[in-house]
Amino acid sequence: MSDHVTIAAAVAACAWVLRLEWRRADRRRLAARIGASLMAVGALAALALAPALPRPAVSERIVLTTEGVRTGAVRGIADSVAARHVVSLDTVGDLARLRRASPMLNDLVVTGWGLPSYELARARGLSLGFVPAPLPEGLRSVAWPSRIVLGEVVTIVGSAAPAAWIRIAVDGAVRDSTRAERDGHFELRFTPRAAGLQLFALQAGGTADTGAIDVRPRRPPSVLIVEGAPDFELAHLRRWLAASGARVGMRTTLSRGRQRTYAFNGAASPGPTLTADLLRSFDVLIIDEHAARGLSRAELELVRTAVTADGLGILLTGDRPRLDGLAAAPARAARADRTIRVRKPASGELSPPVSGIPLQLEPGVAGQTILEAADRRAVATVHAAGAGRVGLTAIRNPGRWLLEGEERAFADYWTTILTALERPREGWESPASLPGLVGHPFRISWPARLDTAFVAGPSGVDTLFLTPDADSLAWSADFWPRHPGRHRAIGRGDTLALYVAGAGTWHAARAADRVNATTLHAALNRRESPSPPGRVDAPLAPWIFMLAFTGAAGWLWWERRRCGWEGKEGRTGVG
Repeated sequence: MSDHVTIAAAVAACAWVLRLEWRRADRRRLAARIGASLMAVGALAALALAPALPRPAVSERIVLTTEGVRTGAVRGIADSVAARHVVSLDTVGDLARLRRASPMLNDLVVTGWGLPSYELARARGLSLGFVPAPLPEGLRSVAWPSRIVLGEVVTIVGSAAPAAWIRIAVDGAVRDSTRAERDGHFELRFTPRAAGLQLFALQAGGTADTGAIDVRPRRPPSVLIVEGAPDFELAHLRRWLAASGARVGMRTTLSRGRQRTYAFNGAASPGPTLTADLLRSFDVLIIDEHAARGLSRAELELVRTAVTADGLGILLTGDRPRLDGLAAAPARAARADRTIRVRKPASGELSPPVSGIPLQLEPGVAGQTILEAADRRAVATVHAAGAGRVGLTAIRNPGRWLLEGEERAFADYWTTILTALERPREGWESPASLPGLVGHPFRISWPARLDTAFVAGPSGVDTLFLTPDADSLAWSADFWPRHPGRHRAIGRGDTLALYVAGAGTWHAARAADRVNATTLHAALNRRESPSPPGRVDAPLAPWIFMLAFTGAAGWLWWERRRCGWEGKEGRTGVG
């Protein structure tokens, strides 16, 4: 029952009682009866409303012990900060309950490994101090991508104790190992060999923890190739894409007024002019410099709209690649390399040599290097252009790899470029971090509004309620797993495989996360002389109202009985 309903009921009861008392024929002690009746009704209403009176607040300091705390050090910490109480996080449950139980709390001193981020959000307004406990042995921090495409290399970065050996094992076999640097930093790499949820074990010293990554099967993109003159390189690409199952459309200008078109694997056949429907049916457009110069104004505007508004990726090829409105990529003429060997950034494996073109590429602020030479010069770059991307390459003849029997180098080259340019698709996103942990929130996001989503796991199916993220355009939800094991986030046409670790795993990394988060929060919210919270509402003791009700109701009962006795005595005397 709300307070308004309670007050309305009390007013109605007072009116009814006043009417009864006023209509009584016996007018003796009328004022006392009315006062007692109003007191009884008011006491009952006060018991339901639980009123409070403001009073000056007295600042209270509490020491909160968390996991990892040393028992012998707690009393010394409490004495040094003159804390009135020492409580355990396991006992109080969470900060919200502690603040409700201690309304005068203004200064909190945390000791141990600290509080997770979602608990620190409940400490707003408190002066927070932190006395950290030593971290346990193991990985101090670690992160890897939540999902990749089959064939991509997984890079795991983190920190551990200096000079500690770190190993990654898949199905019991060690795939990579390294020794942590002086600052504890390490980096490991491995390539999953099958699609699905790939489990792996990270070993640091005497501890080992299990992680996982969602490996999606590689789906060939749909590619439209437009060339202004026959080119053996684009013919090699067309045949390779068609053989790999990709949807490929191609238009080649043979001479003025004469064109040849191809369509493979269900792709739309390009006509003599580009149309909006044709561009929407492909993920990537590859166009050489001759075809780009031959586009009409209407076609050029359609291409710009398809890239910037609809997310189409475009690769400009040739010695002087340019497309008006999309040539924002920094590129300038340079001396051509007779031979060049390429690799992915931060990868040590170089390709066999091929010829370069006289083009010097710079990734700039809005771009990234996707392929580099041995001397770290950019060889292929991708730049953002609205919703889509524009790519440039300084490789003249990747088909040389095919002719020399280096099919893998050819496939890696074009796969890297097409994957970077492919039209983005809606799907689940998860930050590069630790796996989910039982009893702790795990955040996943969708790039747009999503009304219906679920997580399926060992405990059944849970509904996700996504809300707009204040820091991005995505919609996010926190999933609180109850059981360890494999889970699946199911959304509109996409499924994200998740792994939830047991409560006792990733001990050192979780502790380090909590120590770092609590240290930062304490640095931003520590006051040397915390001011008291002013005045607080202190609830009145309910026994006061119960005593008032009992006294008023008892006097009314006694008064009614006395009137009855007096009436009987009067009637007896008359008779």
